[in-house]
Amino acid sequence: MQFHNQTHNEEDSESSGAVGNRDHSLGGSNHMHKAIAATILGATAAVLSTMAFVPQIRKTWKTGGEDLSYFMLSLYVAGVTLWLCYGLVLGATALSLANAASIVFAGT
Repeated sequence: MQFHNQTHNEEDSESSGAVGNRDHSLGGSNHMHKAIAATILGATAAVLSTMAFVPQIRKTWKTGGEDLSYFMLSLYVAGVTLWLCYGLVLGATALSLANAASIVFAGT
C-alpha cells in the first residue's frame, strides 16, 4: 500500500508540471530568448514606423504643404506623444526613441 501511494504521488507531481520545473536554467534561457526576440521585434517596428513618415516629409517639402491635412498631423502628433509617454513609463527605450524621432519628423 505504501508503494502504491508513493507512485501515485509521483504521477501527481508529473501531471502538475513539478518534474518539468527541476531544471530552472532551461526556463530562464527560454525567457531570455523571448526577451531578446521581443526587443528585436519592437526595435524593428519602431524603425519602420518612424521611417514611414519620411516620404510624407519629402512630399510636403516639394509641394510646400498645400495638400497636407493639419488635422491628421495634429492627431498623429498627439498619438505619437502618448506613445512616447507610454514608452517612458515602461522604460522601453526603443519605443521612446522612435516616437521622439517621429515627433521631430512631424515638426519638420
